[in-house]
Amino acid sequence: MKSFQLKWGLPLLFLLAAFPGFSDSFIAQPATDYGLKIVGLSYVMMVLCVVFFLLVVGVIAYSLWKFRAKKPGEEGVAIHGHTGLEIIWTVIPAGIMIALGVISTVLVIDQLNPPKKTLIVKVTGYQFGWDFEYYQADASFDSGTADVQTVRNICGNPAVMVKLKSLHVKSTDEFTIPNNTDIRFLTSAKDVIHSFWVPEFLIKRDMVPGLVADFWVHTNQVGEFTAKCAALCGASHGLMVAKVHVVDPQQFQTWLAAQPVAAAGSAPQAN
Repeated sequence: MKSFQLKWGLPLLFLLAAFPGFSDSFIAQPATDYGLKIVGLSYVMMVLCVVFFLLVVGVIAYSLWKFRAKKPGEEGVAIHGHTGLEIIWTVIPAGIMIALGVISTVLVIDQLNPPKKTLIVKVTGYQFGWDFEYYQADASFDSGTADVQTVRNICGNPAVMVKLKSLHVKSTDEFTIPNNTDIRFLTSAKDVIHSFWVPEFLIKRDMVPGLVADFWVHTNQVGEFTAKCAALCGASHGLMVAKVHVVDPQQFQTWLAAQPVAAAGSAPQAN
């Protein structure tokens, strides 16, 4: 029994530890195109980690068994370096890390450059709730028209400055957005640090009073989700949730037309 535990115990433990990484419950099922890319990259990285872990541990285990001292007082076989192998196990991992770095950088750059024409949802967090306001962003808007404002993203990139117009629609602790649409969120906080997080979007933004952070997604799944505050913000932090309704575009237009007209707010300027 002791021999079995030593021989198979650790490998079984490592396999059980790796199993959640490949189950559907380990990562929220993405409801956006960006989320799909993040999940895909995460699975690639987890597979690479498991493969290289098993490869390294396998070589170590084989070496310990193959080159062990077989008799009392006998020394194991002396093993010297192998230049070819050392080059291979240096170049291949380095190449993989560079490739993953390039892919990750492309995703970050894409996230920092939202489309010019989007639906904008201004999200304001406070102890302990959420306010949502709707705007339409379009670079073709006439800047002299009432309700048209200019907004830029958190990095201040002039290439993504857009003009937006208030839709005069506000909601509290729940919001509705259309499916198969580019949605840009402008997030800010009234009092303390909050963090806007919809798990199925696979992205969140910390909300610091006096600053504005943004992110954008392209929705690809109809359904109901939950937005949460991901930063401990006070005694009722756990109750700071909001319902997210992702509906068909036509249904969204019907919902939008049925909402009472609200006074136009001031769209926050990202810092």
